Amino acid sequence: MTKLTVMTSRRWETQGGRFLTLGLFLVLFIARSEACSGTTCAQCIVSGGECAWCADANFTALAGERCSLAANLQEQGCVDIQSPQTAEVSRQDKAVDDGNVTLGIEPTQLQPQAMRIKLRPRGKGHDFHVTFRPANNFPVDLYFLFDLSWTMKAYIDDLQRLARRIADEIGKISTNYKLGYGTFQDKVLLPFTNTHPAKLQNQCQDCAPPFDYHHELSLTSSLINFTAAVDNSQFTGNIDSPEGGFDAMMQAIVCKSVGWRDNSRQLIIFASDARMHFAGDGKLAGVITPNDGECHLQGRVNPMAFKQDYPSVGQLAAALDKSKKHVIFAVQEAVLTEYQQLHTRVPRSSVNVLKAGKDSNVVDIVRDKYREMTAGVQLEYKTSSDNIRVSITPTCESRESREGRESTRCTNLEIGKKVEPFVVNIRADRCPENPKERVQTVTIAPSDFLKDSLNVTVEIICDCDCQIPPDVTPDPSEDCSQGNGTKECGICRCYPGRSGSSCECGQEDLDTAVSEPTCRNDAMNSTAAPECNGVGECVCGVCQCQPNFSGRFCQCNVKVCPVFDGLLCGGNGECRCEECQCNANFTGLACECPGASDTCLPTSAAGETEGEVCSGHGECRCGSCVCEEGYVGRHCQTCFLCGNSLCEVDNYRECAKCAVIPKHRGQCPADCPEVVIVPEVDTEDEQTEDCKDWLTEECHVRFSVQNPGANTTLYVQETKVCTEGPNILIIVLGVVGGVVGVGLILLLLVKLLTSLFDRLEYQHFLRELQSPKWAKFNNPIYKEATTTYHNPVMTKD
Repeated sequence: MTKLTVMTSRRWETQGGRFLTLGLFLVLFIARSEACSGTTCAQCIVSGGECAWCADANFTALAGERCSLAANLQEQGCVDIQSPQTAEVSRQDKAVDDGNVTLGIEPTQLQPQAMRIKLRPRGKGHDFHVTFRPANNFPVDLYFLFDLSWTMKAYIDDLQRLARRIADEIGKISTNYKLGYGTFQDKVLLPFTNTHPAKLQNQCQDCAPPFDYHHELSLTSSLINFTAAVDNSQFTGNIDSPEGGFDAMMQAIVCKSVGWRDNSRQLIIFASDARMHFAGDGKLAGVITPNDGECHLQGRVNPMAFKQDYPSVGQLAAALDKSKKHVIFAVQEAVLTEYQQLHTRVPRSSVNVLKAGKDSNVVDIVRDKYREMTAGVQLEYKTSSDNIRVSITPTCESRESREGRESTRCTNLEIGKKVEPFVVNIRADRCPENPKERVQTVTIAPSDFLKDSLNVTVEIICDCDCQIPPDVTPDPSEDCSQGNGTKECGICRCYPGRSGSSCECGQEDLDTAVSEPTCRNDAMNSTAAPECNGVGECVCGVCQCQPNFSGRFCQCNVKVCPVFDGLLCGGNGECRCEECQCNANFTGLACECPGASDTCLPTSAAGETEGEVCSGHGECRCGSCVCEEGYVGRHCQTCFLCGNSLCEVDNYRECAKCAVIPKHRGQCPADCPEVVIVPEVDTEDEQTEDCKDWLTEECHVRFSVQNPGANTTLYVQETKVCTEGPNILIIVLGVVGGVVGVGLILLLLVKLLTSLFDRLEYQHFLRELQSPKWAKFNNPIYKEATTTYHNPVMTKD
């Protein structure tokens, strides 16, 4: 049969082997790194999530062999198998409900609320479901923060006029709402505000004194108080265009005196018609102290506004994210671009164009943003250690992916209806050496809420149940060389000065082992090399190796040998110290080569062998002929240097055709070399010969021959190449176009010459006019205008 290999490029031929070797090495490395190992029960169970320890006292295997998969230990007859399992210990599982505002019972939106689990390190972890249900009448806090420049008067009037409609729209989703109100202008410092004494009383006509931020009304359920606070707004002015809204927003976010409730959806509506001042602008007024992001609100004013700079965008973003508040930037279209750029850097924010008058959209902005807040949920988590890994996968049908990441947010939620559960997986990477770090916490909560959360206490399992507690003094065991140690988890823990699986080695044996490290490889540093190469146990100076290991120092792995056809040493030899010892009539690194040369003898049409080995022009190696230079073929029967081209070798032509032409498949010669199908034959390689085998007058198969004579390879193009006949239409159109083109060129040339000649004649005429030569002559045809006649009758006196 022909050996076919489909490749996408020639480069894969040279690099594919390296990639395959590297991949196999990584697989073997990972498999070995996750193998069960350890000489104690604790070491064993932390080496892998599925590892188990045999604690039978009469288990005859070595300590290292006690650590394996539970199934393996059962096959070996072990009864007391120590394999602590990941499990859930307890949970607080109150059902989700709407609570009761009248009785002061808060709603429960997340289930469960608390858990305690035990985790095996390096295991699959623990899976559980988390349910979320948006509660009816869930508390919502809306704080309106408006710019009180004179140009914002129309928007303030709209807010006062539409307050009832805003409350009605929010009430359709939750009747448990509160409204608050704050105003801002800018720091009362030059060059932001005119500080002339007269201007400090009246910045503009009918304006109030300037101010930085006024907290006008704490969050309240009284619509009358909210409307009155808005109606009492007093407008003011300043010098520069940017406003100090960031100062006001920071105080509104961090100050609890605003009235924010702990368990509520919190929304700030920031309205302005101007740009904002950032951190660093305060230096213009001599304010160099950075903003500390803390609450300094006293009553309705912030006295630190004169002493601290404006907050930075990063400080605002961090404060919003920490407090889980949302913000709407409702601004005029003139500054929309600046606030859109700000939106990309501030989480939980949105930008809308603010309109006034009959087109006022304040109600629409608040309603649409609140519906957006309640229409989706995403669970987030925090861990107390990077040793704990958490993954959260939603099972809802309507998901939302952000920035190309896996879907983590459920959308299209309905108030009062459960969301399909989230699947949470918690796992531990390793067992901490410090016992105090073996208890960790994980907090899981919706991204938009502070109080609804699930607190998971994680206990990392690092010990076996059979281990003796540290505060208990064990009794000597007779099984440990008549009381020279204690028995724990089926093995002896020897007293100081004793060693061995049964504590049978005394100090004299230990002194000999130290002076002559008979359990360590002499070729390595005797103090750095592990005893028995780490895969055996040194018993009184002699290595007792684990299964599949042998040698004086357990340095030989009898399972690490070349594999052929899926069998160690090809099934034709034995693996001894990582090398194959082949049976008779077999050779090679993996004993893959038969010693007989029958397969290298030419065969007749009847199938009988005849002639010399490799036709007398090659050498039989590993059952295949390695041909002399100039000879090719399975049995070196063809001489391509004897006047014939490689392309004329019938064997190669037939092999190429049967590889890519469907009707030729199944008719491949028995002695085809390796055939590699490629998108396009490389004709630039000097070591290959480009060949064509014509199928018809228009189509041919294209292939090349590489390494003729030894390890011959045919590279065959995956599609046949066909030449197309002449296109009559294109030829006719080309001729007609050529004639028309030549005619146009001639006409243009004649026109160009005519124009040039006329221009020369005209220039000559102009030169003649500039140099006239005139003479005085009587014009023979000229007659004067007057005629004189003489009357003969008239005489002179």
